Amino acid sequence: MEAATGVEADFFRFPYLADSKKLRLWMGNHKMVVMDVQVDSKDYFKDTPAAVATRTMEALRAHRKGIILMHDIHPRTAAMLPALLIQLRAEGYKVVQVKYGKPSSDMLVASITKPLFATN
Repeated sequence: MEAATGVEADFFRFPYLADSKKLRLWMGNHKMVVMDVQVDSKDYFKDTPAAVATRTMEALRAHRKGIILMHDIHPRTAAMLPALLIQLRAEGYKVVQVKYGKPSSDMLVASITKPLFATN
């Protein structure tokens, strides 16, 4: 990534969420942060936007919190996103930006910043 963008990236999401203990150990040994998700919207299935939103909300309700994986290349994802955001707000969830940051120590963290909307 650094060669292509000029920005060093010390984080990684496993493609297809396919990881293993060996891969995670390698990442840790190379001081890489693994970006995990708790809810896979499975928006790559050829379902209707409504089906993607329903599946995503059911999985989120089961976890009660977490990072949702969605893919911006699928028109069905873009089509269902406004309704999903409304539903998230209605159920008291907060949408936040996950921002990668490297602190002054050797420890790497991903921090949550800038809520896009918040509920009381």
